[in-house]
Amino acid sequence: MGDKKKQNRGKYMTCRICKRTNHLEKDCYFRGKPQCRNCKRFGHVEKDYRLKGNHQANCIEENPSSDQLFFTCNSVAEAGDATWYIDSAASNHMTYNKGAFQKLDESYKTNVKLGDNHIVRVEGKGSVTINTRKGTRIINDVMYIPDLRTNLFCVGQMMEKGYTLHFGGDSCTIYDNQDKTLIIAKVRMKEHRCFPVQLQYLGGTIMKTQEDQSWLWHRRLHQKKMMTDLP
Repeated sequence: MGDKKKQNRGKYMTCRICKRTNHLEKDCYFRGKPQCRNCKRFGHVEKDYRLKGNHQANCIEENPSSDQLFFTCNSVAEAGDATWYIDSAASNHMTYNKGAFQKLDESYKTNVKLGDNHIVRVEGKGSVTINTRKGTRIINDVMYIPDLRTNLFCVGQMMEKGYTLHFGGDSCTIYDNQDKTLIIAKVRMKEHRCFPVQLQYLGGTIMKTQEDQSWLWHRRLHQKKMMTDLP
């Protein structure tokens, strides 16, 4: 696979969109996507451009030249501590909000490399509790990263626990890990092709979902599933 990619580089004329030489302009991944005139990156426009010290505003950059695909969510000005994004490329659930944790092991330390090659420090790992009208769910193995600008739900972690995620139309549908016909949530796609999940904090560390178009909990969620571990 790696040798094939090397052979393709330089095979084509320079793409006028992204300036790469490994594809035709008509096949460019960034074709039709907005480009910021400030940072020259794709996926957002100038009004969404924010910097935190030397850190870039977008949580993860799209990188079509690698085997991984990162979606960009740059609505930082509109996002808050209670906004999480369903991320198909993040290696782990991540949050910058320490107050979101019910339990946090601060002895856990490591580094995480984001899609823009920026390395951030993980200052702990723990669990986040979400209260719903149908019961309580626990999100386990969530990394605490103070320098992160966006809270991320990892698709891979959910799939490892048996949950099925279907992306189609303008939404992401999440099916239960036990009953594959049971819809747990339906998340609408928003601006910049992101899938935001809105949560509302209760007290200090306990959260519950806020009922809006971003996160629709299915009425058929059984009472017997009142305590279910998410990945």
